[in-house]
Amino acid sequence: MLLLVPQSVTNLLLRVLLTGTMTNCTTEEEEDEVQLTGTHSSGKDRDYVSDEDADGGDGENGDSGEDDDDTEFVVDFLIPSDGALDEFSFLSDGPPSRFFRKVAEEMDIERKYLHIGYKFSTSKASDMPHKLDTAKHLEQLFAKAKKEIIKLNKSRSRTKKEFQVTIVDLTPKEKGKKGKVKEKEKRTARKKSKMQDDSSGSDDEVRPKRKSGADFLRDLEAKYGCDKHGGGACFVLKDGEHAPLGNNALSLWSLLMAQGAHTSDTVPPSVLNLNLEGTKAPVPTRRANKTGIEAEPHHHPHYPYYPPPPHVPYPPYYPPHAPPHQPHPAVPEAALPAPAPAPIPAIQTTLRKGISLDSQDDENPTDFPKVEDWLLELDGGDRGEDGHGFYLFGPPLRQNGYTRIVQLLDESVDSLRKICGDMPLGTAKLILKYAKQDCKKIRRVEAERKEAWAAQF
Repeated sequence: MLLLVPQSVTNLLLRVLLTGTMTNCTTEEEEDEVQLTGTHSSGKDRDYVSDEDADGGDGENGDSGEDDDDTEFVVDFLIPSDGALDEFSFLSDGPPSRFFRKVAEEMDIERKYLHIGYKFSTSKASDMPHKLDTAKHLEQLFAKAKKEIIKLNKSRSRTKKEFQVTIVDLTPKEKGKKGKVKEKEKRTARKKSKMQDDSSGSDDEVRPKRKSGADFLRDLEAKYGCDKHGGGACFVLKDGEHAPLGNNALSLWSLLMAQGAHTSDTVPPSVLNLNLEGTKAPVPTRRANKTGIEAEPHHHPHYPYYPPPPHVPYPPYYPPHAPPHQPHPAVPEAALPAPAPAPIPAIQTTLRKGISLDSQDDENPTDFPKVEDWLLELDGGDRGEDGHGFYLFGPPLRQNGYTRIVQLLDESVDSLRKICGDMPLGTAKLILKYAKQDCKKIRRVEAERKEAWAAQF
């Protein structure tokens, strides 16, 4: 029996058959592509970096017939920056140079010093990071990321973990000036520094702190404060007599102890010239003469001795009563006196006209005091009120050949400090200032004396 089927029904049956066949021909790879381009490849609301800016959006394979392996997707990266994590997204087919430049900018590291690795959010905490230094490493990263994304999308877990790639900074903490790694040396230096700190701390605990001159001065004032003299400092002599200690004496004593030149706080230094026996006899002066005769203070220097001019010789002798028929006997040549020396009025003329306050041609060095004695007088006078300790610098000056204070006039502040070692700048300026003042006074007195002597002729 022949059945006639309308043409429209035949076309409908063919269309149904063809549609079913095409639906069943969906491959597993196409399903993977759909899963890959799902949630993790949407790229919506993400700050991702693509290569459209560089390629202008016109790829060589811009047609819709590209392979599944070329399907682009977006990966989220976490980058350490300033102690925190910063996030940015990058397309899988983006240029590697742009990726590394972006990472270097985020980490604030020069591209040539960039040394990083990566770990997936799906990795174990104990897993070591993979290296990410070259374009080949980046290609491997995206290949592994694609598999992880497909695996997450196929998972039937109710709480799916978000896929992210964490960048790990493998750059050493310290670098040299030329980028050479010095982390090992840095660790060694830190260990040495810690050992030194520990040793210095233990030394500070064992070794007492060195006292200054001000500390010694406070101790001396507290120890020798005398209630009988209104709280002023006094040193009790052996016979019970009180010898007052002024500010200058205490300052000099404390300064000598701070410098190590004197170590006792019960026996005063010899420069104070205290008569420890307690007798009423006057204390000998600091500049005693070697012969035992007490030297006078040097405020008015002694005058040099100038011998008087020689006497004119007497005329030759003749016999008083020679006979008239005999001539006077000739005087032998050997008996004739030597010719009289030339008169010396020129001396008084030179002294009258050539001498002045600044004349130094005929200067006698002994007119000026010795350096050590002069420095000691500075400490004991009004100039030593501030406790500069001028006497301490006498020995080094003497050792370098400076005997009289007139020799100091040719020195500068720097040369004087170099000679005396640790002389403070202010002390050096004061010594030169006082030396110039005293030498000027001595020269003026000596010039006046010479003019007074010359006026006698």
